[in-house]
Amino acid sequence: MSDGVDACTGQSPSWCTLDTVLRLRGTVTTELANGGHLTSSLGAVLVDGVTENGGGNYLDTTGKGLSLGFGWEPATMPVRIDVNYDAIRDDDQPLYERDLDLIGLRASYMF
Repeated sequence: MSDGVDACTGQSPSWCTLDTVLRLRGTVTTELANGGHLTSSLGAVLVDGVTENGGGNYLDTTGKGLSLGFGWEPATMPVRIDVNYDAIRDDDQPLYERDLDLIGLRASYMF
């Protein structure tokens, strides 16, 4: 999703684009008293994209970090709500430090 502004027009080291997001997480599901389910997950995330390392210097970059998520399925409706959070704090371009936080919300209708 973009607001139409190029992320790499400034002089700060930032992620310009993300081409791939890969999550590997372990999950634990708990049945609630009302029959619904609550799922929590924790694991690793890898991202691949382009970063800016100084004015006009764009480099292919791979980053890694922590991923966690929560999901909820009510017993009375065939829906699932998921919230994901990824904290990428390390990448393979050592010239600048940069952080990337990804937050996702997904609603699924299951039939």
